[in-house]
Amino acid sequence: MKKIALIAALVFAPAILWAQRGGAGEVLQGYDGYWTRQGRIDIFNLVRFYPDRLPFLRNEIYARYGRPFASAEYQAYFNGLAWYRVRNNYTDAWLSADDRYNAEFIRSVEQSALGFEDTVKTLLQNVEYEGEGVVVVFSSKQSLFVERGGEGAFDVYGRALESEQFSWIVMGDWVIAYRSSGRDTYEAAAYRLNHARRRITGSARASINTASLNALIEAQRNR
Repeated sequence: MKKIALIAALVFAPAILWAQRGGAGEVLQGYDGYWTRQGRIDIFNLVRFYPDRLPFLRNEIYARYGRPFASAEYQAYFNGLAWYRVRNNYTDAWLSADDRYNAEFIRSVEQSALGFEDTVKTLLQNVEYEGEGVVVVFSSKQSLFVERGGEGAFDVYGRALESEQFSWIVMGDWVIAYRSSGRDTYEAAAYRLNHARRRITGSARASINTASLNALIEAQRNR
């Protein structure tokens, strides 16, 4: 019996130590959800989930390791998925660095400083936001201008600017500026905004399929 116990300890001790050190755990067998082939995400990955499906996308990060949920709504939702089962020994230590980053990023979009109407009102009051090498100027509810240093007009501070016009929509503390670059494609740039400082604190660029953005565009046009 002592020999069996010693063997068991040698087998399981590394796995326990690995989990305690924060190593990623094993994803549930059969998992075939959104996070199957995703590394770190950016704001464009969240367009088709915004706003109502973001909490489910975020909690799927945990669910694929077998996390039990205190929320009856989430527990019922994941119970309905073929790959999900509860692991009673679940621990957040199983999450990878990318898992933690993605969960926090989604949460930051969910917990934006202002609601949609207040965000639009604030943008049009503040007009200009600067950072990440650009000045974004909100001219109306439909249009903004992205001004970059270069040949062209000069602003009131004497800076040489190259100005480009885009349409825009809101995603939490982010604004996505977009314009058509082909029959099925938008050229898009996203800017994370700090309203109190009128600063741009993050950015991303993408060429995005029109179908993935049009539903959100239409929803915000009708508000």
